[in-house]
Amino acid sequence: MSRADRAFTQLVAASLATGSVLALPLLITLFPGAVQRALHGYDAVAAVCAAALYRLGAGLPPLGLLVLALTVASLALGALKAGRTLRRTRRTLALHQPVAAPRRLRAAARTLGISEAIVCFADPRPYAYCRGFLRPEVWVSSAALTVLRRRELEAVLLHEAFHLRQRDPLRILIARVLSQLFFAQPLIRLLAARFEVSKELEADRAAARAQGTVRHLASALYALGRRPLGLATNEAAVGAWSLSRARVDQMCGSPEQDLLPALSRRGRWLTTATLALAFVLTLGQAARADLLPAAVVGSLVPSMNPADVHTCPLPTSGVLF
Repeated sequence: MSRADRAFTQLVAASLATGSVLALPLLITLFPGAVQRALHGYDAVAAVCAAALYRLGAGLPPLGLLVLALTVASLALGALKAGRTLRRTRRTLALHQPVAAPRRLRAAARTLGISEAIVCFADPRPYAYCRGFLRPEVWVSSAALTVLRRRELEAVLLHEAFHLRQRDPLRILIARVLSQLFFAQPLIRLLAARFEVSKELEADRAAARAQGTVRHLASALYALGRRPLGLATNEAAVGAWSLSRARVDQMCGSPEQDLLPALSRRGRWLTTATLALAFVLTLGQAARADLLPAAVVGSLVPSMNPADVHTCPLPTSGVLF
């Protein structure tokens, strides 16, 4: 597995794990009966819960409204951010209209085996990018063909063809949406940034291997990078050709692990604090619903009589506030 694939897998796994942790207090708050049936089974509830009392839960502050408020705020803000990315991507791509591809572009695409996925569009700025979530294509501006020599154009197409084969536009969209849905967890954003840098470096290495040299890729990077890019790469979820210090440093021999964004200590601590809050809320709601085993309750509240701690949670339905 390549470093970019590994970074993407880590991003998705971390997002799923974080989402599960954050969802626990909400599930207990909204569906305490379903949670207890999943843990103990319906028969156990019917047999034991008739005389169950909220011994520990009665002494806790009402956490349900806090859980719901935090969940609604997080989901609303995350959904707004993700929706904005989708709208900006769609609006940006709608501005580009295809034109007849020149012969040299068709010939280069045919040589690389991507003639069915190459599109030329009219734009006075020279750049190229990979777009399309289900059927990705490589789009090259008309101005790029005027500033790139044959081998430079080949290097650009090799780079973008790598994004095409890896379906990077879809993976970029997923990474952007996850980083915005979990905006309160900086570690998720850092993993998404590592993925986006890693895939660019990997595409450069693939192009350099195919050509046997980095010379043409470097000159193409200079030819296109010194002019303004026609896409806001931080807004549109596409694999756009862009100049970055990491790409230049890699061509100069720097190892990839030194070029990826670092997982900062601050990001780790903020993410840990957020998950710790979710864990505390989970424990609080579990205690109010008497989902905690008697041994756990006894360790948390030594003064309680073990005989008062029932073994079956309540309520069997409703919302826990």
